[in-house]
Amino acid sequence: MSKDETLKELPPLLSDEEAERFTDEADLSEYDLSGFTPVRFAFLKKSVRMEIRLPQRGKPE
Repeated sequence: MSKDETLKELPPLLSDEEAERFTDEADLSEYDLSGFTPVRFAFLKKSVRMEIRLPQRGKPE
């Protein structure tokens, strides 16, 4: 894309399905992503196990 071309604004994506379809089909280099903030995900090793029991609706114990 040359300097003279303007970047497109991202369309509103109202669901995960819309976002997945958009990113599968769109060329993201055509869009203005300057307002995005980098995000880091930290996945820690799981060291504790927890169980929870919930009642089923309609089935008395």
